[in-house]
Amino acid sequence: MGGAHLSFRSVPFPRHSGRGRPGCEPRCRTRCAALPYEPAADAAMDRGRFQDIIAYKEETLANEKPRCRLERISLDLSDGPERRKLFAQLNARATKVVVATEGLLIYFSAEEVASLAADLAAENRFQTWIIDLASPGQLRLMQRTTGKQLSEAGAAFKFGPPEGVNFFAPHGWEPTDVQGMLKTAAQFNRAPAELLSLLPEPKGNPGNFPWTGVCLLNKREPRL
Repeated sequence: MGGAHLSFRSVPFPRHSGRGRPGCEPRCRTRCAALPYEPAADAAMDRGRFQDIIAYKEETLANEKPRCRLERISLDLSDGPERRKLFAQLNARATKVVVATEGLLIYFSAEEVASLAADLAAENRFQTWIIDLASPGQLRLMQRTTGKQLSEAGAAFKFGPPEGVNFFAPHGWEPTDVQGMLKTAAQFNRAPAELLSLLPEPKGNPGNFPWTGVCLLNKREPRL
């Protein structure tokens, strides 16, 4: 047994292979192609939701060679019993697990995210969780723009907690590092010029400010 990197990604368009649908196919191609350059691990696992997306990834990345053992499984993460079964299996196979959810939580309700967080925290070898997060202000902005098309496709934007990253504390996870995406992009001279007026980002909980960020969560130590 050894370490594992467990990666969950969203599939926003039901019953669609990703071909020709803007916003879906490029994401699958770009994010999965980055896998070979991740640090070596005993396992890196990509949990898609539908079999056709998994098949498309396999086809697109057929000539790419991962630098770790890679496994892809199609699973609907909103199915609590099935995901808990999977988590238990993974927990038994590794000594330390890093979970990454990319472009996923925003499609879940607050109740669904809380349930997922608790299920991840229940596994003793799941120690670190990396998430992307939107503020309530950013969520409303996205719902008014691209969110309209996604809602019509049955994949509405839902999650932008008023508590910010502290939402996860009651569910077993402690935030240890939070980085705003726009601020980080500006540091690398990659921020769109029209968005630079939003800097500097507010300190603390962004609330109604249009903010997205990446957050590092560590398992909370149980209270005695």
